[in-house]
Amino acid sequence: MRMSTSSHLPSSGDRPEPGAGDRRWIFLMLSVGLLAVLPYVGILDSPYVFDDVKLVRDNQELRSQGEGDIGDIAATFDVTSRKWSKEELRANYRPLRFLSYRLDYYISTVFIGDFNPAKDPPPVLFFHLQNIFWHALNAMLVFLLGRCLLGSSAAGFLAALIFALHPAQTEAVTYISSRRDVLSTFFFLASLSLYLAVPREKEPNLGVLLLGASLFSLGLLAKEMVITLPAVLALVDLSRRPVFGPRRLAFHAILWAVALTFAIITLTTPGLVASGGEPRGFSMIYDAGRYTVRYLELLLLPLSQSIDYSYAAITESRGLFDPLASLLSLALVLSLVLAAIRSYRKGAGLAGLAILWFLGTLVPVLQLVPIAERFAEHFVYLPSIGIALLAGCLLRSVLRRSDKLGWAVGLSLAASCLFLTVRRNSDWESRESLWASAVKAQPQCARARFEYANALIEKGGRGPADAMVEFDKALEIWDGQPVESYHGYKLRIHAQRGLVHSSLGKTKPGSLRKAIDELRLLLSEKDIDGSELSVSTNPILLSLRLELASCLERGGEEDEALSEYRKVIELDNDSTMALRARFQLHQILLRRKDIDGAVSVLEEIPPLLKRNSGDWLKAQLLLFTVLLEHKKDFDSAAALIEGLLRSASGDEEKVGFLLRLAQVFDRQGNLDACVEKLEEALQIKPDSVAVLESLAPIESMRNRTERAEDYFSRLLKINPANSIGLQGLKELRLRKDAGPAKGAKQLEAQKLLESMEETARGHEVRKQWPAARQSWSHIIEKAAEAGATDRLAQGYRGMARCEAQLRRKEEALKYLEKALETGSARSATFRALADLHLRYLGKPARAADYYRRHIAALGSESKVDPGVYLNLARILSSDSAEESIDFFEKAVDLGILEILGPDSAGVKKDMGLLYVKLGRWQPAFESLSGYHESLGAEKAADRLVIEEILNEHVLPNLVGEQKKKDGGR
Repeated sequence: MRMSTSSHLPSSGDRPEPGAGDRRWIFLMLSVGLLAVLPYVGILDSPYVFDDVKLVRDNQELRSQGEGDIGDIAATFDVTSRKWSKEELRANYRPLRFLSYRLDYYISTVFIGDFNPAKDPPPVLFFHLQNIFWHALNAMLVFLLGRCLLGSSAAGFLAALIFALHPAQTEAVTYISSRRDVLSTFFFLASLSLYLAVPREKEPNLGVLLLGASLFSLGLLAKEMVITLPAVLALVDLSRRPVFGPRRLAFHAILWAVALTFAIITLTTPGLVASGGEPRGFSMIYDAGRYTVRYLELLLLPLSQSIDYSYAAITESRGLFDPLASLLSLALVLSLVLAAIRSYRKGAGLAGLAILWFLGTLVPVLQLVPIAERFAEHFVYLPSIGIALLAGCLLRSVLRRSDKLGWAVGLSLAASCLFLTVRRNSDWESRESLWASAVKAQPQCARARFEYANALIEKGGRGPADAMVEFDKALEIWDGQPVESYHGYKLRIHAQRGLVHSSLGKTKPGSLRKAIDELRLLLSEKDIDGSELSVSTNPILLSLRLELASCLERGGEEDEALSEYRKVIELDNDSTMALRARFQLHQILLRRKDIDGAVSVLEEIPPLLKRNSGDWLKAQLLLFTVLLEHKKDFDSAAALIEGLLRSASGDEEKVGFLLRLAQVFDRQGNLDACVEKLEEALQIKPDSVAVLESLAPIESMRNRTERAEDYFSRLLKINPANSIGLQGLKELRLRKDAGPAKGAKQLEAQKLLESMEETARGHEVRKQWPAARQSWSHIIEKAAEAGATDRLAQGYRGMARCEAQLRRKEEALKYLEKALETGSARSATFRALADLHLRYLGKPARAADYYRRHIAALGSESKVDPGVYLNLARILSSDSAEESIDFFEKAVDLGILEILGPDSAGVKKDMGLLYVKLGRWQPAFESLSGYHESLGAEKAADRLVIEEILNEHVLPNLVGEQKKKDGGR
């Protein structure tokens, strides 16, 4: 589109020449468009931030319903729709913006191959590309506008370049949610350019009238801020002084009519305007002046930028002199208005047009009509064109005097803008860097600190600890504001602090209590609408209640944890959170030996879920485990698995259920039925390693040699290195060699027992406890026949280990008592008894007694396992610090730190804390310092705790001891 140049403002010598000049302006226009893209090539993978999350990333309205579908367009444009009344997605009526987002989403599904719309958030690429595309078009339209009004292609080019490269535009272009600004500005400039393309001495035709009004209407559907176009057009015509005929007047009248209609619809339809509250009298006028000056400062000196200026970032004016900036700002704005009027009166209205363009297009966002967002950099995108035109006007004067000087000054300004824009765009590389820059630029912006804290939490490492500081600072700033203005953020801070402390509580016990306090405080509050959070069924609040229950459970407050889990179920019985609560609830009940309660909870789950879904099957299998291992209700366990087997659809499922059914028969001692089910599974899947590894040892134990050999051989065919197959065949060969014809039966029996032991231990390594149990049972039988008491005692200890792993703790204890009765290797049995009482029976005092008897049975010449000393030290740490540290030191002397390797840090910590308790400051310093040095960046919270102990307790006392030794020096 080529515009008619003004014959009023510029001199005739400034007009573009025909011919070669025509080709030159096209080249300059395209160059501006390309250069506008340059500073934004690095932001194509910048993440979703701030409003992008709700407007784009998590906005289900953007999702396509099928191939070729770009969503329900009609619903987007329906001004009367109540669908949006309780959502933030359409806080203002901007349907064209959402339509453009849907286009980006659709293009992403077509051109990005690894994008899975069902699981993934939409990729940012095309959302950024479209913003940059509209910005480049706007830069070209600004060039055409400047060329027309300035009468100089060079001045128009430099003005457009300053607009395109200015760092104030970064938020409008890089911030995906600012699509409204670049899109609406395009239609604003397109309508204006269409009008200016009509020579001033001619009338616009009917097509121009209709297209101009249509472009303006599209701009309003992208953002209401372009409602200032009719006023800007009037200012332009005051400068150009065209011939006013009926059609030119009609063009103005139509635009005013469109603007008035849109304003009436918007203001009279509930929910179409995001209100910022009630008008505040004169104070809003004072604030408007201050906002205007801040925007002007942003354009003239863009050294400090922020994505957020909310709350105390710009304090409200309380009077004309409070703060004094209110008076000074109004004086400056009035001076600019007077200068613009004077420019018009002198007949050189371009400077006046530029000033009034800036001031006039800002009016909708100056809070004269209160809106939710008080100040934002993207608001200045359209007004900045006025400042760019003013710069072009000044550069035109320089170009008239010296063409080279004008270009040098203009390009220097553009280069400076480019540098600042690239630097500013680096802040948009991540959420953390963006909000860190916001906090630096606006330290009194509470919301910026809140968002920065959230970004630090996502970062990990020291981030969560630093986030706590930012949350506290945000609350300090908000403390001076009306509580209703930040109550929602306050609740979210309690939630986030609770979650962070919960995470830190894994290594820092004190944080667990803080998490519980924060989450309880949150759930005792009221929501913004006055409703009680304690009875809310909001999924987020239910998940926070679950987190509270988890913290209570980890902190040992099981009664309180049970209460919270049950509260979640009571509030929303069918929800996902209630499902998770039931899974946790059954674990607590199992620990409390309330087996019937655990069964009851698990039985509640399947009716709430779709049959054969993942959680449905998980609940059924957990119920099976409880029935089999804890309740010993073998009939119910078998009935449950048989029911699952009947409904199983795939071979993998059937084999898995048959394995579990075989497990039931094994527990019942019905090996025939066990083998039958395993063989049935093998018919379904002949190469099932799990089935063969279970079946082969059983057949070997039952002396069904040919079958066992076949199964072991099949295992080795599948995997030649399979240890069960190798060991099983070895054991079978030894049995054959131990026949009567070979003689030396006792020696061969010993070899056979050794081989069988290898098999049993192999099962233990692979955690195949039923198979290991069968092997140890066979060893006990053979050892008893051979009179090998050492092997017999070892067999009983092996059986005890298997029974303990299978949660049959009383049976394990009986086998160890039988091992003691053999009178063989009593020290090893004492050690096994100690481990059983410590790890499974929960009787540390009894465990300590057996550890002592183990040490005594070894005698003075035998070496004690340092792990025994370590266990004794930890058992005694709360009752006898002196004795505990003695055992710790013995464990260290025997090399426990080297044995544990990277896991030895905990030993240093425990010893250090005991030394502190005993007032032994030098070894306390050495142990805690060693522990501190072993902590990586991810253990930042633990490092802080140790530093606090060292600085507040250890070092002062250590210095004091040294002073005493040095005679007080």
